[in-house]
Amino acid sequence: MTAASPTKQTITAAAALLAIAILHFLTMPKYIYQGDNVAIKAEAAHLINTGRVGIGYDEEVISEEMLQYRGQYFFENDRKQKRFSKYGLFYTLCNTPPLVLKKMVTGKLLYLDSSYQMLLIGNCYNILLTLIYVVYLYKTFLLFNQNRSQLTALVLIAIYSSYNWYYLRSPDKEIFQMISFTGAIYHTLRFLRPRDQELTAWKQLGLALAWAGFTYLLKPLYALLVISITIFAAWRLYSSYRSDQPACLAPDSPWRKSALVLPAMLLLIMAISFTHNYLRCNNILIAGYGQDTHDPVEFTFTVGHFLGGLATYFTKTGNGNWLIHHPLLLLALVGYPAFYRSFRIEALLLLSIIAVHTLVLSFHTEWIGEWCYGPRFCLHLIMCATIPAALGIKLLMAKAQNRAGQIIRSGAILTFSAIALVSLRAQIYVNSWHYFTFYNYSPPFCEVELETLSNYFIDMPHRAVLARDLALYRDQGKKFPLLTNLDNSDLPIEIKESLYAYTDKTIRTSQWNYLLLPKP
Repeated sequence: MTAASPTKQTITAAAALLAIAILHFLTMPKYIYQGDNVAIKAEAAHLINTGRVGIGYDEEVISEEMLQYRGQYFFENDRKQKRFSKYGLFYTLCNTPPLVLKKMVTGKLLYLDSSYQMLLIGNCYNILLTLIYVVYLYKTFLLFNQNRSQLTALVLIAIYSSYNWYYLRSPDKEIFQMISFTGAIYHTLRFLRPRDQELTAWKQLGLALAWAGFTYLLKPLYALLVISITIFAAWRLYSSYRSDQPACLAPDSPWRKSALVLPAMLLLIMAISFTHNYLRCNNILIAGYGQDTHDPVEFTFTVGHFLGGLATYFTKTGNGNWLIHHPLLLLALVGYPAFYRSFRIEALLLLSIIAVHTLVLSFHTEWIGEWCYGPRFCLHLIMCATIPAALGIKLLMAKAQNRAGQIIRSGAILTFSAIALVSLRAQIYVNSWHYFTFYNYSPPFCEVELETLSNYFIDMPHRAVLARDLALYRDQGKKFPLLTNLDNSDLPIEIKESLYAYTDKTIRTSQWNYLLLPKP
């Protein structure tokens, strides 16, 4: 088969990106993402309006609700009499482009702007970020499989049949981590490959550490990513030095440039981090999270808690299960043996990153992340774990040698396709409702302390169940188990009526999370 020309490949890639952009434009959300995101945007708006970092104690631009608990959203610097977004300046800077455009277009910028124009501009910004993520994801898969039809299928499944879609369309901070983490992985994989140890190797290492450092500056947990990449890069440099010392020490050797880039980038990351922390928190080692007394970052170092975290990720159904929220992991499991045999150093890198982060997160008090859909803290780890799917799909699509093999292959393809389609349907259900429908809807039912009601939420295998049940109740009047259990309970009629009224209110205020699509 003749390979497609570079021009044709470019046109095809551009058409695919355009199709994704159109889909995300038509399905852009209409609700503001509350919580952390609001604090970050408030500081970004203040920076644009005043040119100053940090919001003064005497500036009444933040709602009382966000200041109810010291340190919950802002680090309060009493020495400077300023509040700084606890999530750091780099999130603030990432959020400035759409706010600048909003001010240029309308001539004004509110600190807590939820206008139609702001939603539209912010969503378009998210689409641009989504395209960057898609390119990096595609290029990462391309390192291990050059069949572009298979890679296109992989990328589409990775986005639309998983909870990635939710975080790519939500105007929140995860999308910045998704880009930087994936960029770090891609450039590290490029650097580690022996055939890529050419004149541009040092650039790949520099970009890998730049993205990893940026990810760390967004979230201190990802210092683990910087450390992992550093260890494997040092190992690669050491191996190259041992195998061909004279070539490595030659004046124009790529090895020498890489050997200089590694410590230089690490020193730069440390310098930026220390300066950033000192300017905001008066201490080079304080990142701004420790002041939160309402929801502090805590770890529980017990065997039971650790095993509970692992069970949440891998064996229990529910909001923390990796496989339920990203079925592409099935293909990755199929492809991993071949991936390890053909790309051992790359496989070890991915395994180390997944293992060390999972180890730390399993001790974290919040295994998946508060008020989230799916295992939010593991979003990037699961991306790493799906990379061997590039070989998994190749094995799945390979021609069988006999009749029995053909039957098994066809059955495997049909099974995985069905799983991917079911997961796609689940994502559509979840994305059509407000981001926090589960958390807003469940409290009144749980507060009556009736197990048949609270267990509906506790035992829910996937948040799509609630989205589907509410949709069927709205469209067809079909009662779902929660309401059936409510009818059969001994609760007073007043409480039953209030919970039915609350259900109707939830549907009115949370349904149809689309800004442009008309309601059916």
